[in-house]
Amino acid sequence: MALVALIGFSLRDSAGGGSFSMTAYQGAEQLGGTTVSMADVKAHVAGKPIVLNFWGGSCPPCRAEMPGFQNVYERHADDILMLGVDIGPFLNLGSRTSALRLLDDLGITYPTAYAINRNPVAQFQITGLPATYFFDGNGNLVGTAPGFINERDLENRVRELIGTAAASVVP
Repeated sequence: MALVALIGFSLRDSAGGGSFSMTAYQGAEQLGGTTVSMADVKAHVAGKPIVLNFWGGSCPPCRAEMPGFQNVYERHADDILMLGVDIGPFLNLGSRTSALRLLDDLGITYPTAYAINRNPVAQFQITGLPATYFFDGNGNLVGTAPGFINERDLENRVRELIGTAAASVVP
């Protein structure tokens, strides 16, 4: 029942109302700036599907799934926005220092940022990491993946998003 309730909300009107702010670790040009709101990012990518992944620098399952996210990003960077947002400090799963070290250790190049405050934790009702949210090109939440998601499943979800985005622009 909770999943059905989530499916209808848009990125612009995320759970709890409003949009959270973040500061880029990397990929500011893809996000539309260094410190942006999620609404700013949505406007900047104009119709591109978004894969929003919440993670923490000291989160073992986050570390395990990030190489798969990197691989999917490399295959589909032109078609989607892959965005990793560090909320580890708000869940006792790392610091900004541990997050930067993790990105460097794994060679992660997709856009990543850190949440400025705990707003996304409340808005998305996150109780554990990792947590991934899939938005279509219109900013509508179309799926979630609480916990670890493997590369194959992520690839399938991204292909569905790309197919949906392509279908939504056909006259």
